[in-house]
Amino acid sequence: MAARESSLRHVYKGDSVLILLFIFAILTGCVEKSGRVSSTELLPGFIATTEELAAALNQKNIVIVDARGAEDYQKIHIPNAVNIPKTQFREFTALKDILNYKRDNGFFIPQEVAERVFSNAGIDAGTRVIVYDSIAFPDVQRGAV
Repeated sequence: MAARESSLRHVYKGDSVLILLFIFAILTGCVEKSGRVSSTELLPGFIATTEELAAALNQKNIVIVDARGAEDYQKIHIPNAVNIPKTQFREFTALKDILNYKRDNGFFIPQEVAERVFSNAGIDAGTRVIVYDSIAFPDVQRGAV
């Protein structure tokens, strides 16, 4: 009987250690690191200012892309902007296909698709592209740009 009690204590002790490790793992995941940045930081050169956009409107080597749907583009858009709706890049039939392609290749779309869509819009390797969309910048949709 003493041997049985000893083995039961050993089992419960092992379970206690396992439970404590589990609780520790959960609590460790809940701790916020103080060095973390909580807001999005914009990289210099990746956001065009109003002045840069105004200067770019008539330059030959710059294409302004309106990534909204064709209906929104028809209502209002920046002068000389070309419409390339985001849906032109979605040739996959299911979300799982997109995610599998991203997993295997590191990109959401095949290079051939991107090259074809951009080439049809007059964009090549020497073109600077400025893209806008009403999701990231809702004022565009209201004509406030």
